[in-house]
Amino acid sequence: MSPPSRERKRKYSNQTISDLFTAQQKPVPVTEHLVDSPTGKRFRLEKASNAAALAPSPIAVKNMYEFKKNNNKAEVVDLTKTDSGSRTSNNARPTGVVRRPIMNPHGGAKRLVVKNMKPPVRFDKAKYLEEVWVKLDNILDIVFQTATTSFSLEEAYRSIENVVRQNNAEELLQRLEKKCSAYIGGPMKDGLKEKLNQESVEVLKAVLSAWALWVKQLVCPHPNLFEVMSLTDQKEIINLFWTYLDRAYLVPKQRNLKDILVWLFRDIIFDGSELENATVLGACNLITADRQGGCLDQKTLGDAVKMFHAIQRYTTLFEPKFLAISQDFVNNWANKNAADLSLPQYVRESLQLIKTELSRVEAFSLDLTTRNELLSQLDYHLVYRHQDKLGNLPFCQAAMTRF
Repeated sequence: MSPPSRERKRKYSNQTISDLFTAQQKPVPVTEHLVDSPTGKRFRLEKASNAAALAPSPIAVKNMYEFKKNNNKAEVVDLTKTDSGSRTSNNARPTGVVRRPIMNPHGGAKRLVVKNMKPPVRFDKAKYLEEVWVKLDNILDIVFQTATTSFSLEEAYRSIENVVRQNNAEELLQRLEKKCSAYIGGPMKDGLKEKLNQESVEVLKAVLSAWALWVKQLVCPHPNLFEVMSLTDQKEIINLFWTYLDRAYLVPKQRNLKDILVWLFRDIIFDGSELENATVLGACNLITADRQGGCLDQKTLGDAVKMFHAIQRYTTLFEPKFLAISQDFVNNWANKNAADLSLPQYVRESLQLIKTELSRVEAFSLDLTTRNELLSQLDYHLVYRHQDKLGNLPFCQAAMTRF
């Protein structure tokens, strides 16, 4: 500690605070003030030469500022006007007025209530489904040729897409099945029943026409999908605006709309009724007419076989009926020719019959099971049942059974 500092400490150590304030009102003989050091690093104390000039003069009590007490409420100050009545600037603020904070940090944010605001509109999925189905129902009427109004495929496709995205695909599918079932079981089947009083071949042709129309209207995007027949003027309705329902909803479930609509036609038309029996009998009668030397309608028979394959009724309906008729035919043929023909002629005609039957199987793409069963019938009725006639000619038996 420097010597001047010790002197000041000894000087004021025995004085009280009152003595110090009283002493400030008296003239100080020597006043110390700071003077900058020439180097700018330290300050040094320099005694003023004129202590009287630098000493503060005492203030009289009457000249001191008096703080008035006011118990009244604070005066309201208009911050938007000055003394002259004009609007103040944004930065002008009266002296002594404290701006209140916009948000109270302890009270949290205030809730703003917006009036005259419309409530949010909630989307009604059920109502939208009803509106879309009215349009689709009219479109299906156009497809079924019960109405003549045109329609927009783009609008129909977008409507179905929106319904599927709203998780109403199953409801839409059920309505489609119901609509198609009403059409197949109504106007289509009623028109086919009117043909039952005609020959079975005519009934078969009517059913094939109905099947071709159903494929053209709803199921098949191209005429050779099921290879039913050469169809022209394809509408491709189902693939134009029902594709989204098929791809987005049915395919992930390992289903498809084509099969659903095909099964509808099968279950309604081929329901075990008289119409079903007449259709199958008509296909078999075409083969019977060919066996009897008549003119075979190859196109009708080919379309019938393909239709039975498409609706998966070949093995349950057509094949059993065909084999039953074939067995009766081969049995009658063998009995008649074995008695009327000589041995060489019987063998020659039997070989020709086998070739004709196998050629028909190949021409109309009958199943391999049908071919094997037919060969078994030919072998039994032509060879085994007439061993007494062929017993002395083993080479004839080998020649007839090599097929």
